[in-house]
Amino acid sequence: MAAQPFAIELLFHTLKDLPESSCYRVAYSGGLDSHVLLHALSALSNKIPQQLAAVHVNHGLNDKRFEWAEHCSKICDELGVPCQFVEIDAGSPDGQSPESWARQLRYQALAAQLQQGEILLTAHHKDDQAETLLLQLLRGAGPDGLSAMPALRRFGAAWHARPLLQYNRQQLMDYAEQQGLHWVDDDSNRDKRFDRNYLRHKIMPLLDQRWGNISDTLARAASHQAESAELQKQLASIDIESCLLVKFNALNIIKLGELSDARKKNVIRYWLQEMQLSVPDARNMQHVLVDVLQSKQDAVACVSWPGVEIRRYKDKLFASTPLCDHDSRQIVRWQLDEVCRISHGELTACLAKGQGIKKSLCPDNCIEVRYRSGGETIKPVGRRHQHDLKKLFQETGIPPWFRYRIPLLFIKGRLAAVPGFWIDEQFSADVNEDAWQISWSGVDEIVIVD
Repeated sequence: MAAQPFAIELLFHTLKDLPESSCYRVAYSGGLDSHVLLHALSALSNKIPQQLAAVHVNHGLNDKRFEWAEHCSKICDELGVPCQFVEIDAGSPDGQSPESWARQLRYQALAAQLQQGEILLTAHHKDDQAETLLLQLLRGAGPDGLSAMPALRRFGAAWHARPLLQYNRQQLMDYAEQQGLHWVDDDSNRDKRFDRNYLRHKIMPLLDQRWGNISDTLARAASHQAESAELQKQLASIDIESCLLVKFNALNIIKLGELSDARKKNVIRYWLQEMQLSVPDARNMQHVLVDVLQSKQDAVACVSWPGVEIRRYKDKLFASTPLCDHDSRQIVRWQLDEVCRISHGELTACLAKGQGIKKSLCPDNCIEVRYRSGGETIKPVGRRHQHDLKKLFQETGIPPWFRYRIPLLFIKGRLAAVPGFWIDEQFSADVNEDAWQISWSGVDEIVIVD
């Protein structure tokens, strides 16, 4: 049976299933697909209550980019659709896929244009879906990746919808020709050095010639994988109830160890996705299972991949974005009546009575800021003896990866205070003494593990 042609009435019914929104923002490149979507939505403007707008992202990679921007402006003017123009530099860093990097920057730029509750509409169609499935399959992706592109997903505080996934490229071409549309032709779409273009121009025609309607078949397979991925998420949401330590947003390693490896991986992926962190590939996931989960409690094991670091402390598994660069060998001379900006926040001081460092012991109102190098000791107020700083950190439950980032305040070569934690008794002001009360903004980022 022949596929039903694309028509604006069918698009209207698809839009009815989308969440309520004040505005549809179309990602408009000026190419065939996005032009069809924008044109059809414009034709529906009297039927839909949402404001319609377009966003054109200039990647800065093609010599014709200014011609394309001018074309998009002209078309939007003709359709009466306001259009925002955003410029990005999509030149990829070393080691990054140009396609992946450009896509990442494009979506960041699009997200920046969206208000809460608005819906970004992109013109991905059934052939795009089939190509995405094959690309993910060739990368060894699991069900989540093989489910390809969802018709609707959360996009920050907004939504991202793909209302053309049920149509193929030829159906959109037929509509464009019937309506007499003119669009830009990006010659890079024919460059077979890019994986997607190679699949589109070399592999897909062969598959279609052999099996026929290959885009329909692969789109159906993606739908099946989406169901499997949803079942995995439902299982993970059950398993994680016994593993998640909400106070720390960490996983209980002992409880995690009661699960099979497959369910461990499933929970870890779910946990990371809930934190909006990227999930590991198979190699890094195996490192997490072996090098981190099976390490000794006092080991400082860390597995990382772009955008994520995952560590163990005691019987807890932690994940975060990468810690910023930090040189623990640096020494900063801090004038106390000024703000001291360090790699993790700011140090500030104010004069008061008591509850601080004796002003009389701060020569020239100046203190040295250092970091741990090992062997430091301090006698906190209320303690009877000197204590190794390392043991105090352990006793307090400060994970090792934070310890070398906590500023230490020295006066004449002696450790006087650890801001946010302890003041040495010798340097602590009495109730009626003038004192420098120290605050460190970074203390709130320190996880205290009991």
